[in-house]
Amino acid sequence: MPAFQDITGQKFYNLTALSPTEERRCGAVVWLWKCDCGETTKCRAALVRDGHTKSCGCLFHKEHRERTEPQTCRHCGGISTRKTQTTGLYTCVCDTCANKQGNWSRDLANQILVSARGRARRNNLPFNLEIEDIIIPTHCPVLGIELGRNNVKYRDNSPSLDKLIPDLGYVKGNVAVISWRANRFKSDGTLDEIRRIADWMESQLTVNDEVMA
Repeated sequence: MPAFQDITGQKFYNLTALSPTEERRCGAVVWLWKCDCGETTKCRAALVRDGHTKSCGCLFHKEHRERTEPQTCRHCGGISTRKTQTTGLYTCVCDTCANKQGNWSRDLANQILVSARGRARRNNLPFNLEIEDIIIPTHCPVLGIELGRNNVKYRDNSPSLDKLIPDLGYVKGNVAVISWRANRFKSDGTLDEIRRIADWMESQLTVNDEVMA
């Protein structure tokens, strides 16, 4: 377990450390932070110190606020009322032009690539992916469920880009497209933590079977 360091009052990017909480994530203390915008948020100190988290989320929303209204299509100059799958924000490519660019898989791969590039920039993570690196399978390689395109917001079967080793960033050989449900389960847990959860669940099933016998 990482040694505790008192960082009360220290500021990193837009966040100032207020106090440690009782929560633990990945074996580390979760801190309460105050953002420059006035809101508070909770996060591990390492993520803030390394620049993975720079605000309560207001910076992200500020960058995308202008896309809450229909956009001008950069291809045909018409009005685009098309929204991204990941954020629900309006895109600069209308439905007609998107269909001309190729099938839904190619279009979605481009959306995933653009979103990953933005996350890498915001969180100071390495990024060297190209469209050819975003391979969307027909079924989730983890859960086996069929993947499908869902507009506006994620659903369990939405394709989602996963970093195999989170700290390496979005680089070639370190990403895979899996279902959002599987990615949500995986989250920021380590392989050992996920195995411990699986072992615990199996042990509980065994106990329940014995009780029901």
